[in-house]
Amino acid sequence: MPQTAVDLYAFGNATGLTTPRPSDFPGPPGPDDNIGPYPDATGAYYGASVTTNALTSGLTGVYYKLNAGANLVEMDVHPDPTVTDPNHHLIYPTVVTTYSAFEAAVRGLNWVRQGRIRLEEADSMAIPLRPAAGSSGDWDEALHAAEALKRTLPGVSGDAESLQARLREALAARNDAALMLLGVLDPKHTEALLPDLLERALSHRDTVAVRRLLGRLPAANARKSVPAAVRDQLHRTPDDNAHRRMAELLAFLGLDAPLATLIRSAAKSSDAHVREVAEDFGG
Repeated sequence: MPQTAVDLYAFGNATGLTTPRPSDFPGPPGPDDNIGPYPDATGAYYGASVTTNALTSGLTGVYYKLNAGANLVEMDVHPDPTVTDPNHHLIYPTVVTTYSAFEAAVRGLNWVRQGRIRLEEADSMAIPLRPAAGSSGDWDEALHAAEALKRTLPGVSGDAESLQARLREALAARNDAALMLLGVLDPKHTEALLPDLLERALSHRDTVAVRRLLGRLPAANARKSVPAAVRDQLHRTPDDNAHRRMAELLAFLGLDAPLATLIRSAAKSSDAHVREVAEDFGG
């Protein structure tokens, strides 16, 4: 039976974990939809976001610890090869299971509350890029890929409507290349895809990457477009995880007035976990 090799940490609220999220998987799946096993035929992993260092994760809120040596029944853990934070891992199903069964299995592990990270205590809202060590061949391959991408960009970005449709489809399918491509395309495409990106930002795995992308928006565009998109997202997903991820985003972008509005609204919520978000962000 697989066991955790190191101590792992995950974020949630006073009740327990808020990972995994449906947005962690292609689709995203409904409660009774099947997921797994992973890695899939393409070698991709999807699962619940965990980290080996909660203090440098870029996330706020209550965090929990799973001790090394924990048994993982029909699950395993793997470093996430698609993000730049080397501490990020995924707990993933190794068998076909429903999303709700996997969610219950992950949250039912022996997680022990460790503490609570508020905005002012977070190590950084912008996690520095820290590539894992690799061979010179790895870097040469990455450089050649970047050069090839540069050559193809003029043709890719010609038809904005078609390009955005393809990117929207890729984001829904959890294709990480879409996030990478948006990082080098004109920021107008990022702005056009705000609803899709904010949905991805609900995932503990993707939220920092989405922050970085939105940080490329011109300040005037961010002030105009992001607050409205955040309101729409919170209307669709009014839970505490969504409030926390959106508050982190607004803080990162320096959108103080919309953040203050979110805090005031959260402070009045009937949900104690949502009110806790307001407390952590100065409400």
